[in-house]
Amino acid sequence: MRRLVEKILYGSVETGVSAVEFFIRLHLLVYYSKDLGLAPAWVGVALSIAILWDAAVDPWIGRLSDEFKNKKGTRIHLVLAGAIATALTLFALYHPPLPSLPSAGSKWLYLLVMSLIFNTSHTLFSIPYSAMVGDYTRDRDERSRFIAWRLVFANVGGVLGIAIPGYFLTHSDSNAYGSSSWIVAMIVLAVAFLGSLAPPPLRKETAIAVHTGRHPLLQAFSNRAFAVLLLANLVMNVALTLNSSMALYYYRMRLALSEGEIQNVLLLFLLIFSLSIPLWILVGKKIGRKATLILGAVLIGVTNCFIYPLLPSGNAQAAYLWASGLGGLLVGCAVLLESVLTDVIDYDHFLFNQERFGLYFGVWKFSAKLSRAFAVLLAGLYLDWANVTFPDPDTNSRLGLAFGPGVGFFFVLAGLILFAYPLNEKKYAEVKAALDGELKK
Repeated sequence: MRRLVEKILYGSVETGVSAVEFFIRLHLLVYYSKDLGLAPAWVGVALSIAILWDAAVDPWIGRLSDEFKNKKGTRIHLVLAGAIATALTLFALYHPPLPSLPSAGSKWLYLLVMSLIFNTSHTLFSIPYSAMVGDYTRDRDERSRFIAWRLVFANVGGVLGIAIPGYFLTHSDSNAYGSSSWIVAMIVLAVAFLGSLAPPPLRKETAIAVHTGRHPLLQAFSNRAFAVLLLANLVMNVALTLNSSMALYYYRMRLALSEGEIQNVLLLFLLIFSLSIPLWILVGKKIGRKATLILGAVLIGVTNCFIYPLLPSGNAQAAYLWASGLGGLLVGCAVLLESVLTDVIDYDHFLFNQERFGLYFGVWKFSAKLSRAFAVLLAGLYLDWANVTFPDPDTNSRLGLAFGPGVGFFFVLAGLILFAYPLNEKKYAEVKAALDGELKK
């Protein structure tokens, strides 16, 4: 019972992490381009710069969390500090002092500066939190259960990140995004407090480091299993970010759905995604995680290429069936990536006699944000190409191509990259046996 409570409280923190991410990814570009009048391409440039900065500091915050844990025995204090900073800067992003920002250039500069601060704060919140999974247990299956609970709460956060602004938008609130940011900020603070009620047991690192003369980051990239998995994660995150950044434009303009129908599509997608998690975990156990990831990535990429350009305009039922139903089911394969990452961290522990969850999760987040920066910039260019500011007769077909084959290409590429992943189930069993033997000594 105590272990179940730990999993639930640990997983609940992801509600805040995910709610913020969904809210930002779906609405920040729209808010600054549509509501404040900045060109989508320039908004994409500002957000890309901020994400690149954030990505650059991710590995260092990961190392900081490892060092902090080794000295203090816990990372929870970093998580709480990051949550407070995230809540404050999220509120500031959606409450720009417009009377003091008369020009497009001043609005763009405000967006850039606040995005830099927000992304750094969110990193301080999310990376130590993600790395805590390794502090609760060394058991692979137990870690997978902790991650599964986190993914369940990630979808709860996703629902909130969609439903909260959706409520205000459908009720024609003139300050919809400002009101939404206040509520999401409160959620971040509340769940961070909940997570602090059952932190991992105090445990300081006792393993003796093997000094190879190389920087720890170089050691991480020299791990071939990690390098391949990281590249696949980078490419898959490009696909996911492109999908979320262009979703509102696609559903509003290409499919001509109402705000209520759009919210239903997104919420149904997350519900089916949540329900698919146990299925993908089961398939991963049956045929191996590597094969499952490849199968899922290629399937969703191929179906994207054909479904989204062909969905009929004004038909919400077709969107529920194909975009929410099949899309939610297939994208669930992505949940296995992080479970495989913990296997790679065990492999690193085997190679270098160090447990470095913070470093690896920092580099992992770095790759995700690097891909997000590229994807947000690409999304801005796609939307300019599709002519969403001043629609013409070609806008609908161009949005269909960008949202379908444009996204699907990256999913297929991620699946192909995973063919090179070398740490199969047999090899991991050998690594785990060696680690278990060391821990018993």
